[in-house]
Amino acid sequence: MTTTTLTAAQQDYIEAIYRLELAVPLDKASGRPDIRVSDIAHQLGTRLPTVTRSIRRLTDLGYVEHVSRRSVYLSRKGRSVARELVHLHSDLVQFFTRILGVDALESERVACQIEHGIPADVAQRFHEFMEFAERDRRESAEFLKSFHNSASSDKSSFVHLRQKRTSGWRV
Repeated sequence: MTTTTLTAAQQDYIEAIYRLELAVPLDKASGRPDIRVSDIAHQLGTRLPTVTRSIRRLTDLGYVEHVSRRSVYLSRKGRSVARELVHLHSDLVQFFTRILGVDALESERVACQIEHGIPADVAQRFHEFMEFAERDRRESAEFLKSFHNSASSDKSSFVHLRQKRTSGWRV
């Protein structure tokens, strides 16, 4: 099974577990982060039974290791997926903030909405673009400043798109 067969919700669970692993202290006995189902529920704003079902499914798929009523860990496979997801998320946020001049909070929200629909080859090319833009940042700084200052409040080109926050996974 590849990450492209994971649902957006499953990807969000993997990403949330990864971020929690980086943030919580290590369990003295196992040497691993002590993440509970309740921690994941809190992180994602989801009910415990929903998290339990999702963790069970991710365990069956080999992305998560979990023994009932114990800590949750990403498997090697899950950690690999998580790193890619976090990297893509970071690239998207940087693009929205640095290149387009979108507010940081809005950039985070939009990145969360669209990160799950980008195929691997496009994500790779997007990453290469972001590296290229970063290398040429000094030269393009004036260009970007000019672009940011030219932002229009006229949204008439997109009259059929929502003007406010959309409902979707984790927004």
